[in-house]
Amino acid sequence: MKEKSKVWTKEVKQEEERWQEERGRLVFERPGKTQKGASRAELERERTYKAKYAAANKAHKLTLATLNSSFFLSNSASLSRFAPLGRDVDGRMYYILSPYADGRVHPRAVREAGTRWSWFVAVWGKRPESAAATPDEPKPEPSEGSTLDVERALGGVSPSSSSSLTESESESDLDLDQEQWHAFTTPTEIRRLAKWADHVAASCVSGERAAPEARADGLPPTTGREISLLCEGLNGFADYLEWRCREEDEKEEAGKS
Repeated sequence: MKEKSKVWTKEVKQEEERWQEERGRLVFERPGKTQKGASRAELERERTYKAKYAAANKAHKLTLATLNSSFFLSNSASLSRFAPLGRDVDGRMYYILSPYADGRVHPRAVREAGTRWSWFVAVWGKRPESAAATPDEPKPEPSEGSTLDVERALGGVSPSSSSSLTESESESDLDLDQEQWHAFTTPTEIRRLAKWADHVAASCVSGERAAPEARADGLPPTTGREISLLCEGLNGFADYLEWRCREEDEKEEAGKS
């Protein structure tokens, strides 16, 4: 494990250094800012440069994602299969299931249903308010896997048994103030969740939000270090999902066109 970490750290550092050199060359190549009334040739030169820079930056980010995600996968065999990422200031527990390196990448609709292990972040507690993460973000429509779906996945209930559920058991009837399972399945949702957890913790420190009451289970308050590690884990898993599902999602998009 320690040797893998050294190799990974070295490769990431080398890629960052390589990109800084390439970026410096690209900045030097940048044509002068086009003025009003610029010729067609000048405008085309500016467009060509922007496309070249964007492609190089995208390639750099993909290389980093590949290094980070490959390291994450290589360590998954030595990690606990179902280990907590951490808890937020309100005591919610966050979990991911260690992925299989050779696991099949399911279609997006299957992944976003929140019933496939290794493809979502599971949260135990009251429903996180990350849909309204921070004041500068509009509130999106909820798109995570339904609570009933997650209960089935985490409780070992087959989705095929859903026919036995009555109308009164629909998700709209569940008490969202009660502690239960929630799934966050897309990189966007997971990053929003991390941003929200960090924002809430910072608001408690600044006094904008009342500090949470002492928990009945006697656990001590969540520390800033724990929040930092939680957010790092969430963002890292979001990056991994994006990298792992990239080819499958590109195929789906190509099939629609």
